[in-house]
Amino acid sequence: MGFGRGTDGGRLPGGVALSEERRIDGAATVPRVTVCMPHLDSGSFVHDRMRSIVEQTFTDWELVVVDSASTDGSLEVIEEFASRDARIRIHQAPRDGIYTNINRAIEKARGEFVYLATSDDTMSPTCLEEMVAGLDAHPECGMAHCRLSIIDGTGAPLIGEGSWENYASQRFFGAWLDRRHVRRAPHDGLLHFRHFTVYTSLTQLLFRRELFARYGLFRTDRRSFADFEWEMKASLLEDVLHVPTALATWRRHDAQATRGNRLLEARADGLFVQMARDVCRWLEDERPALARRVRERRMIRFYLYDQLEAGLASAGNDGRVRAMARFFAREPAFGFSLFVRRVLRMVGMRREATIGDDVVVLMSRPGLVEV
Repeated sequence: MGFGRGTDGGRLPGGVALSEERRIDGAATVPRVTVCMPHLDSGSFVHDRMRSIVEQTFTDWELVVVDSASTDGSLEVIEEFASRDARIRIHQAPRDGIYTNINRAIEKARGEFVYLATSDDTMSPTCLEEMVAGLDAHPECGMAHCRLSIIDGTGAPLIGEGSWENYASQRFFGAWLDRRHVRRAPHDGLLHFRHFTVYTSLTQLLFRRELFARYGLFRTDRRSFADFEWEMKASLLEDVLHVPTALATWRRHDAQATRGNRLLEARADGLFVQMARDVCRWLEDERPALARRVRERRMIRFYLYDQLEAGLASAGNDGRVRAMARFFAREPAFGFSLFVRRVLRMVGMRREATIGDDVVVLMSRPGLVEV
């Protein structure tokens, strides 16, 4: 059973009790799933996204779209779908960020489950059916996770190095990706401390809505990486069901050309170090015993290494010495421990720990259980 599972319904930041029944004309109308879709000028991609939602074999859903005054004609596509389907609701909001609009949609959600649908991606017709069935069968799990298909701008799957199976976090799971299993907390949370993410896309996750009462909404001061911090936090305390079928897509296209630069900047600026530290300190209040096992200094080491590497890469040849000096001035304790570890490895007295070592040491029970 997940560490975070509770019996109280909780309350979302917007003040809506999770157990509150919504009624229209005296009849209960609460859908089982709320699909939340932030939207801004998604161009030609939105038609495929909308079609993938309305063609779901699981029909007990509502779609909450939060648009920010789109001007490229894509809003009209959504409105056309809404005119034919009463389950679709469209709201307008300022242009103040994708996570702000995701949060607005979650606050309007009525379903037992929440699915976050980015507007340029798609899902298979059985996505909701299989994910809901999975969580129904495993009430101890707070989230369901499925395999992912990464596609290009035309919708063609990426193969080879660009495929989802070749991402580092997926190579860690290996054959487990083909087996339905429960990832017992804090397994996936620990993996977040040694990878940029365990979950590649929000589109491959289905959440129990109560999780947003328990862990809050997405922070809006984390640039385009707020889902990383939220998922790290939740997966430290929640069991996660893995469904071994590719039920969702994540689209890589030309409009995302600057994504790599944004990621490098965030790494070099220490954003991931800060998020990992904040989660460790949050854990001290939420689960002190687990926090003592995890130990902040150990868990942020990967991201300190990465910050140094990214800082050197972005500084160029001429600025590397200054970048290194600035980094060690900010992180003197890490700089000293790095020096000691390098010396010990040189003389054969220390083996560098792997991600698997950390998970085995810190888990108090088997992390992966086939179901």
